[in-house]
Amino acid sequence: MKKVGKAVKAALIGVLCFIILFLACMAYIWFGVLQKYYNVPEDKKAVTAYTQDMGLVDDDVYEFMQNSERAEKYELGVNKAGDVVFVKPRSAFNAAKKDLKTGWKYVDKELGEKHLSKTFYVRYIEIAENEIDSDKNASKEVKEQLKLLAKIFRIYQNSFPEKAYR
Repeated sequence: MKKVGKAVKAALIGVLCFIILFLACMAYIWFGVLQKYYNVPEDKKAVTAYTQDMGLVDDDVYEFMQNSERAEKYELGVNKAGDVVFVKPRSAFNAAKKDLKTGWKYVDKELGEKHLSKTFYVRYIEIAENEIDSDKNASKEVKEQLKLLAKIFRIYQNSFPEKAYR
């Protein structure tokens, strides 16, 4: 009976050590690796408000964002480096996904990407800028939406360090 008790105790200690090690690894992955994908660094945050007369955003994109029912989520600013950024990038990303759903759904269903997320969007930019024009099956609406989505994601991209999205 003592041997069984020692074996159970050793197994429990082993499981507990595994759980602690697992949690430590997950904390390292979240705080050490993934955090840069989700948090905007100070040098990338907007320091001044963007106005249309600055001319840094295409007129069609600016008008689309201003005319959207989610216009407040597309609030633009300029960071220290002079790049146009979203004041609230996550909100802008979610608004673009809702407003331009037909375009990215086409890429998901017809082109098989199936992974548009806040950390995986560069491929959608590449498709919109380089590949969608030659797609004979894509409607004019899909092409237009993907072009807008790519331009919005380029602004979104300015909010994060380059290593975060490559």
